[in-house]
Amino acid sequence: MMTRLVLKEGRLRWSAIIALIVGLGLVMVLSLMLGRYTLTIGYIYNAAWYRLYGLSFGEPVDSVVFNLRLPRILLAVLAGAGLASAGTAFQGIFGNPLATPDTLGVTAGTSVGAVSALILNFSLVGVQLLSFVAGIVTVVVTTLIARNKRGGTSVVM
Repeated sequence: MMTRLVLKEGRLRWSAIIALIVGLGLVMVLSLMLGRYTLTIGYIYNAAWYRLYGLSFGEPVDSVVFNLRLPRILLAVLAGAGLASAGTAFQGIFGNPLATPDTLGVTAGTSVGAVSALILNFSLVGVQLLSFVAGIVTVVVTTLIARNKRGGTSVVM
């Protein structure tokens, strides 16, 4: 029953997409309000309005909203969107709804690459590059192992 409300012919309904966006907005506003220094919606609204015109609403509110909470909330949303996109791409590329970095060995491969780079005293960029390359190599090796005699792979493999 619930599936029919959310999905139509295997795709999300527009009402479900709008509900998800509104829910994300509400959680973001709630995250701005709650914390050690509780703020009301009025404070947040006034701080945003003052900031829009280049003014300061008041030091504690400005600092909490714009220097602490808002950057963290936006980073969390961007990181979540990136992880969701990566997971969707992973499953789409391999044609397997169960494909994850853990099941294909990417997590272990990138960890080996990062540890190897750290042992070899690579810079931060070098650690990231070697872990990325090791992850790609791991996916290629895993895919080659999973191939059947005719050269294709199945969802089961």
